[in-house]
Amino acid sequence: MTQESRTITQSPDERVRIRKLIVRLFDHWGLSSSDQMVLLGLTAEHSEVLASFRSGKPLENDGELLERTRVLLMIHKTLRRLFPRNIELAYSWMSQSNHAFNGLTPIRVVEREGLMGLYAIDFYLNEKCYS
Repeated sequence: MTQESRTITQSPDERVRIRKLIVRLFDHWGLSSSDQMVLLGLTAEHSEVLASFRSGKPLENDGELLERTRVLLMIHKTLRRLFPRNIELAYSWMSQSNHAFNGLTPIRVVEREGLMGLYAIDFYLNEKCYS
């Protein structure tokens, strides 16, 4: 998490619900721990946050972390709409090279561009889905 992260108001119950959704999403996507950390904007010094995901604790009430989870869930929703009959593609899409991102996987885009990379992926998918 960055120093610029702001705290937003989310109840602990809501943060537990979001955490459960993200854990399931990462399991569906088959992501390594390091890729999960990239998508959540966590550095090695924040690895305990990822470890706490599976322990049942609520997500931290951190603005950037919660925003990243929101965008990740929107990306997943759009992928399911784009590929309703190919769940394997919907689940593997984040790990596949994409010409729209100069041959990078969406995960590498996020690694390079952070939250703005997540926004770019979400925008790209929405353009594909709704155009």
